[in-house]
Amino acid sequence: MQLKKQTTKIQISIKILQFFAFILFMFSFGFYYKKFDLYWIPILNTYSVQNSSELRYRSNNLESIDLTANTNYSRSFSNVLAEPAEIENFNIDFDIQPRPQAIGTVRVPVFVYHHIGINPQSYDDKIGNVTPEMFREQMSYLAQKEYKVLDMKAFYDLLEKGTNPIQKSVLLTFDDGYQDFYDNAFPILKEFGFKATLFIPVDKKELSDSELLEMSNYGIDIQGHTMSHASLSRSRSTQTLNYELNTAKQRITEITDKETFAFAYPYCGYNATNLNYLKSTEYKLSFQCGDTKGTSIDHTFANRYELYRSWAYNNMSNFIARLSGIEQRPNDLGESGPTNFKFKML
Repeated sequence: MQLKKQTTKIQISIKILQFFAFILFMFSFGFYYKKFDLYWIPILNTYSVQNSSELRYRSNNLESIDLTANTNYSRSFSNVLAEPAEIENFNIDFDIQPRPQAIGTVRVPVFVYHHIGINPQSYDDKIGNVTPEMFREQMSYLAQKEYKVLDMKAFYDLLEKGTNPIQKSVLLTFDDGYQDFYDNAFPILKEFGFKATLFIPVDKKELSDSELLEMSNYGIDIQGHTMSHASLSRSRSTQTLNYELNTAKQRITEITDKETFAFAYPYCGYNATNLNYLKSTEYKLSFQCGDTKGTSIDHTFANRYELYRSWAYNNMSNFIARLSGIEQRPNDLGESGPTNFKFKML
């Protein structure tokens, strides 16, 4: 009887050891074979998928995941944005033939938005202003085509290296710090797990400091746009320039507790004197804007204080064309309907 009990205890012990050995095996299997990365997707990332058309997403530091989606899908994140792994797709999968790239440049389309929420009425209102519905459609297209949306540091690092990114990349910028960025654009950016850069005139912004801090903690870059939205095309005293540029930089850093190193010119312009003063500050790069015959997608480090950006319009065909460096204002300037804009399809 005693021998039987001892045998039973040994059998139980063996089963327990087998169980823990199995757990250890599965852990090692999942860790070393990343193709089975669904096992390792962080709990904080949830993916919702709708309808049909093959898409590929990446979980944090893992291999690709095949999911199914159409132009409307969402990827929700926690309040801190995770960094996805890169995809080698820089030269593939364009709907419009890209403009030839100039030698010695870095190719990253840079867009400038103003309002996300206005229903554009006048011609001027249509420049840089889109509806939330159109903005979501544009972001969905970027996701389908597997663009990486850069933060400002990543963009600056590419310029400094002078090399194209491995993955098709884009920089999204928003001027003036309007409330509709927080109300409309920010939720959509979070929906897709995208970053952006918000250029704010500190004394003229509509957003509160707490809203700016929340967005900064998520991964939105908050950068300089002067204190009072003063034009740098006009002559300014050294004292005024110090206030508009350096005081703004200091104030933004106090809000976000992060480095403020990028600048966007109010009204998109500047003169030589003010440009030289800006170069003497701790700003590392600065942006103008407008339709510039493709220069908003190709950049150089030498020209980092006069970088161009492409206007965003409330028109999907125009947005797709501008990703390839084809910059022309949409003739219809409508919501999202047909346009007379012509381009060469691949």
